[in-house]
Amino acid sequence: MDQSHLPFLDMTDAAFSTRSEAVLKAREKCWCARTPYGLAILQHQMAGRILRDRRFRQGSHAWPDIRGLEGSFAEFWNRSIISLEGSEHKQARQIALQAL
Repeated sequence: MDQSHLPFLDMTDAAFSTRSEAVLKAREKCWCARTPYGLAILQHQMAGRILRDRRFRQGSHAWPDIRGLEGSFAEFWNRSIISLEGSEHKQARQIALQAL
């Protein structure tokens, strides 16, 4: 799928803000934008639809690889609830909710 027409947001820039003019302009242009981590969803309604669609994978899963991280932190990240998907995520979430 050609994504070249989508706005680009550099989330790796230390000055990046989700409240910036660049994000507002990107949101006006499209419901999503390209980032170094994959697509960013810019509209609440679309985020809800995508969260329920099993064809998508969350970008944080690949974060250690994209940033070149290795070792115990990368292993921890890949095992954390934010990186788990499907039944593994559901099981970890149920355990965490009991603790809360």
